[in-house]
Amino acid sequence: MDSLRKYIIEHRDEFDDQYPPSNMWARIESRLGKQPVKKTRTLPRVFLAAASVLLLVGIGFIAGSWVMKKNTLSEISPEFAETASYYQRKIDTKKQAVAVHTTDSMWLDDIKQLELVMNELKEELRQNPSASKGDIIKAMIANYNIRLEIMDKILEKTKDKTYLNTKPSNNDSTE
Repeated sequence: MDSLRKYIIEHRDEFDDQYPPSNMWARIESRLGKQPVKKTRTLPRVFLAAASVLLLVGIGFIAGSWVMKKNTLSEISPEFAETASYYQRKIDTKKQAVAVHTTDSMWLDDIKQLELVMNELKEELRQNPSASKGDIIKAMIANYNIRLEIMDKILEKTKDKTYLNTKPSNNDSTE
């Protein structure tokens, strides 16, 4: 037992000799009646505001994803989506071949630049699917062909002709 507790137990009678005034409880009750208790609802209002913000953000997210999902390349032009897939497979194959046969990476900067242009064309097609759709698709096909030609020239210089037959023939064409 600590010394404070021991002291309190030993001197308990000395502490119990003080009593509050007899009118103390009446004074407390009189104060309770005079001051109306104001109920503040700050916490529920904060929760209400937070819930409203979350609801608006959620609706915005759902609406935005619905709009973006609606404008996918395959929905805008299913034929071109298939063609784009064909060209992308060819480009990926050529990229691997060029990476194996050359140590120079300057060609990759050109390809990355053309990929940025392609992304801009895709975004333009998504934003304006009906406006000049044919021109945008022609520009996208030209972009694919330029990338393939760059990699063909590199492979020609390395004397590796196994990957050069990538231009679509009449049988392979999906346009």
